[in-house]
Amino acid sequence: MSRRLLIFAVLFVVLLVMILPVYAADPKPPGSVSDLAWMAGHWQGQKDGNPLEEHWTAPDSGTMMAMFRWIRNGRVLVYEVLVLEDGPKGPVLLLRHFKPGLIGLEEEKDGPLRCPLAGGGPGEAVFVCEGEPTRLIYRRAGENGLTVLLERQRDGKARTDEFNYQRVPRVK
Repeated sequence: MSRRLLIFAVLFVVLLVMILPVYAADPKPPGSVSDLAWMAGHWQGQKDGNPLEEHWTAPDSGTMMAMFRWIRNGRVLVYEVLVLEDGPKGPVLLLRHFKPGLIGLEEEKDGPLRCPLAGGGPGEAVFVCEGEPTRLIYRRAGENGLTVLLERQRDGKARTDEFNYQRVPRVK
C-alpha cells in the first residue's frame, strides 16, 4: 500500500510541475496604445544643427498618430507619417517616409514599416521593425524632454542616431 502511495505522490508532483507554469504565466494582457500617452505632444529639437519636429496626438480608440519633419540646409530632408495601433499582441508602430512633394519612399506593395512594441517600461517604448534590423526607442527625458534612438544596420555596420526633443508649450 505504501508503494502505491509513493507512486501516486510522484505522479502527482510530476503532473503539478507540468501544469503550474501554465497557470503561473502572466495573465496581464499586452500593453495598449493608451499606455503610451506620455508620447503625446508637440516636440522640437535639432540634429547636427538642423531642425526636427514631431507631433503626437493623444490616444483615442486604440490609436495615436504623428508626423515628423527633418529640415536640412533650409529644405525638407524627409517627412514621416506614424501611426500607433493596438494589435492582438500589443501596440504596433506603422510608419512611412516621404520626400518633398509627398513622394513615398516605401513602395506601395511593401506597405508601411511595421514595428511591434517589443519592450520598455514607464516612459520608454522599444519598437522592433519586422523584416529589417531596426529598432526605435522612445524615451522620456524629464518632464519636457523626449529622446528617440534609431538603431539600425547600414552597410553591415551598427549605427545609432539620437534625436533629442523638447516639448513645445501649447499656444493658448
